[in-house]
Amino acid sequence: MFREKMGKAVVFFMQFVRFGLVGAVNSAINYFIYAVCIKAGMHYIGANVVGFMLTIFSAYLLQSKFVFKECGKSLIWWKVLLKTYVSYAFTGLLLTNVLSILWIDILDLSTVLYPIYTVLDRYFKWPDIFVFIKYMAPVLNTLFSIPINFLINKYWAYRETES
Repeated sequence: MFREKMGKAVVFFMQFVRFGLVGAVNSAINYFIYAVCIKAGMHYIGANVVGFMLTIFSAYLLQSKFVFKECGKSLIWWKVLLKTYVSYAFTGLLLTNVLSILWIDILDLSTVLYPIYTVLDRYFKWPDIFVFIKYMAPVLNTLFSIPINFLINKYWAYRETES
């Protein structure tokens, strides 16, 4: 009994690690798109939406192949894709935009992030700390969105239904 529970815990943990690696790749792509949009003068909410729309399909493909591959035999691909879009709409659009508003417009993170800003500003030359906070918001958001997204995908989008 204990061994079986430990085995399931290891499988769960390794699946989370693979999900994190896939997420890191997609986050890097999303962040690049977001930063380009911000640099082009787009509002941070619009930049977040553009990044989301361009990377969600990649997330679906990579998760289906590397994370939830053992589930794939009895799942209908388009239903999983649709559920993946819905789950990422919650975490990738709603949650991250609410968190971005919190970091950028409500909380004053300038004191907390100032030491990081002074180090990174040597290389990136942001106009001021408030612009820097806009660039850091997506990084902070991942601390919340990754575990929530994993659970939604594992237990809803990729959940096998009983026949």
